[in-house]
Amino acid sequence: NTIKDTLEPTLKDLKVPLHFVKLDLGDVPIRTKNMFIHRVDCGAGKNARQTGIQINVDVEWDGNCDIMLQATLSKSAKITFGVKAIKLSGRMHILLSPLTTELPVISAVQYGFTNPPNIQLEFTGAVKTVTSLSFVQSALVGVIQSSLASMLVLPNRMVMPIDLGSYDYLDTYQPPVGMIRLTAVSGRGFKVAKKVRLLKDVPDVYCKISLGASKAVRPPFRTSTKKNNLTPSWRDESGDFILYDMDQKIYVEVFDEDKGPLDPDDELGEARISVRDLFRNDGICELELELEGKDKTGCYITLSAELFHLSEQVHSLSSLKYEGKDQLCGLATIIVTKAFDIPVPKEDAATYVKVMYGESSENEKTFYTGIVTDYPGYDALNPMYDSVFHVPITSAMLQRDNGIVFTLIDGEGANGTTGHGE
Repeated sequence: NTIKDTLEPTLKDLKVPLHFVKLDLGDVPIRTKNMFIHRVDCGAGKNARQTGIQINVDVEWDGNCDIMLQATLSKSAKITFGVKAIKLSGRMHILLSPLTTELPVISAVQYGFTNPPNIQLEFTGAVKTVTSLSFVQSALVGVIQSSLASMLVLPNRMVMPIDLGSYDYLDTYQPPVGMIRLTAVSGRGFKVAKKVRLLKDVPDVYCKISLGASKAVRPPFRTSTKKNNLTPSWRDESGDFILYDMDQKIYVEVFDEDKGPLDPDDELGEARISVRDLFRNDGICELELELEGKDKTGCYITLSAELFHLSEQVHSLSSLKYEGKDQLCGLATIIVTKAFDIPVPKEDAATYVKVMYGESSENEKTFYTGIVTDYPGYDALNPMYDSVFHVPITSAMLQRDNGIVFTLIDGEGANGTTGHGE
């Protein structure tokens, strides 16, 4: 039901609306391998320096599911199709923190994917034959990916309290590793393309760089375009990202810029590398580009990185070293833990918190906690939201007063009651 409730609002907004008719994920267990266990420091503010254990593990799931969806082509035309298999693979992290001296030894478990997982769906029925449904295969995967990114891919984690007597979200919070500055230093191996009528085209090369699931919340960093250049260089251009785990992957996509909407940019290839592997090479590495994740191109991009650790000292907010459109000078951390004495009937409560940074400005960002309803083991009138939001700060954002507004909202209850609003 959680999966259905999460995906259906987005599925209804597709150009051909979809909704679930049946959802059975089967009984195939998840396989795990390549497990690595290590100690971590957790906590925020006065709760800092708590100790926890992190488990990093590769997971694979080849599910024999039975899923039926219905597509609404018009008021009178509806088509049902199925998904008979889902393949999912990726690297997960499981954080046990903080450690205690009494059973059950840990206060809470947090878990999620380090990078967006790989998802493959096998369809049956009309989706494979009806032309108007041809977009569904990619659209459905995109909806699942974006939903996972909003809940279960760093910086997002699911939190499960184990010992409510000792549990405090501020003890479990794990701050980011720091800020990473990425530069596509140079490229080589690009070739002159033959166009119509024997004309030759020297590529106009540019790169897009992203980290982990960062594309879900902000556009990738884009370099300038190097016109008519087989050996482009961008060593004076860099993009900054908040780093949450050394196993997060850096994604580099390279394009040949073309002119006009009827002539889209040509993809020259892509490459990826984990932050850990990049720093094992002293923070610089030459990567060969691939097309569709498998075909080598003979084209290369040299990528470099510089890591900045977070500090309570604020000198970076005024340093020239951190100025620039795509460069960060700080990080605002917003933690929403709980609310008290919600004035609605317990059985009707379905509350969440809306957090708005920089309202009515070009820097406006909006976040939402999860919805808390009446459920065994949960106090809906004193709900725990246990959510953290990060706002990367640029020097330009400091030029105006970007306040933070918190709004407590009661939505439609699980029992169908109308919400009480703000």
